Amino acid sequence: MIASFLDILTIIFSIVTLVLTVRMLSSYTKPKKFNLSSIFSSIALSVVTLVVFILVSGAKLNLVLAVVLFILGGLWGLIRGLTIKMYPLEGEVIVRNSALSLIGFGGSMALSSLMNSFDSALLAALGLVPLCMSTGVTVAIKVTVLLRRLLMGKIV
Repeated sequence: MIASFLDILTIIFSIVTLVLTVRMLSSYTKPKKFNLSSIFSSIALSVVTLVVFILVSGAKLNLVLAVVLFILGGLWGLIRGLTIKMYPLEGEVIVRNSALSLIGFGGSMALSSLMNSFDSALLAALGLVPLCMSTGVTVAIKVTVLLRRLLMGKIV
């Protein structure tokens, strides 16, 4: 009884994650000022989410495979980070994020949660695959944007 309740709760929260991701798209893609705290909080949130998900779900993924997936995601994130629009405006740097990274991260969270809700260690471990990759993507995008901002120098 409790297991089925938790499975239903997992499905509900997966749907909520998808809905909130879609809802965030309206504000995420709008141009906004570069914010250093936003960069670091986004990196921290994505890494903590991955670690907490692994600890709570009990899913096991080979550490070498997880690192490889994170690096592959990081390579994709590097490319994505280089394509994000950044430009100076009135003494500030304006950044316009892509909806693709948000959709990828929200979708991977929902997919990982759904796969973990089934009573299968294999599916739970497979659910970590997109989450490891999307965490690598997020970290690389944010680090790339930070480095690009540093290379821009002082904006007058």
